[in-house]
Amino acid sequence: MNVEINCTLMCNKKCWACNRLCNVYPYTKKDEVSTEQIRSFLQQAKVMGGVKKVKLLGGEPLMCSNFNEIYMLLYQAQKDKIIQQLKVDTNHTIPFPKELPTDGVRIMGKSESRKKHIPIVHPLDEGYTTKAMPNCAMLRRCGMSLDASGWLPCSAAIPIERLWRFGSYRPTMQKEPWDLDLLCPCCPWSMSQEWINSHTYHLDQHPKEYDKPSPRYMEKLDALRLRR
Repeated sequence: MNVEINCTLMCNKKCWACNRLCNVYPYTKKDEVSTEQIRSFLQQAKVMGGVKKVKLLGGEPLMCSNFNEIYMLLYQAQKDKIIQQLKVDTNHTIPFPKELPTDGVRIMGKSESRKKHIPIVHPLDEGYTTKAMPNCAMLRRCGMSLDASGWLPCSAAIPIERLWRFGSYRPTMQKEPWDLDLLCPCCPWSMSQEWINSHTYHLDQHPKEYDKPSPRYMEKLDALRLRR
């Protein structure tokens, strides 16, 4: 099992293709994962026999006010074999704390011009009717997602759940994905691989037709009075 921990959804970038909608939402410290959530996750992971990979990301994870505490809990869990591999995905605009040990940890992240994303679109706006995807690559590669609100089956579900409010957050990690029948039909990753391949852009590219999230996303943003 793989896990992504979105320790904060604050970010110092406004990337046009942000797949957390960090360029739209007015995130604050209340959107930070707590150390209590991390301890609870690690206890559950230990009971379940450990997890394969944990990626610590955001937003920009180094903007999290308790990043050091969260990192050290996960770092120790890797030493204790509860986590097989710990990764940190950062945009490298904030120096990594020199006081934190990094042996055995992969510090990820690329410059903005090298990152690739697909645009935030609703499949229906592109003429696709999609359904639950239990074999989605996001579930296999990235795994379940934890943020300040709780657990989701994947990180792609974060903007979907916050806009559509399906009630998909769970207080504890689950053994199997859930609510895919609600989440996947709203997710661009549920579209055909051909579409994904032809609509994956470097962030220094900015296709005008994808200047904003697609109409159904924008309707939800307008309803929440959240606009660019």
